Amino acid sequence: MIAMDIALARGQHRESAKNGIAAWIALWRKRRSFNRLLDLDDRMLDDIGVTRAEVLHASGLPLAMNAGLELRHVSERRRARERRR
Repeated sequence: MIAMDIALARGQHRESAKNGIAAWIALWRKRRSFNRLLDLDDRMLDDIGVTRAEVLHASGLPLAMNAGLELRHVSERRRARERRR
């Protein structure tokens, strides 16, 4: 009975490790797609309302953070400051 419990625990550990790796790969792929914004020229970035510096800032965040959401917040704050001037 104890051996069965240990075997089940090991199996669950392996599953959780697999899930963790799969989640990390998914986050890495999303970030890789996000980083393609850096392939755009500055005019194109300006057309979508962001600067290269903002994209670079967001792309340097840890993978667990949503770079797209951070980019939106940073660019909205910048545009709000520009409107106040």
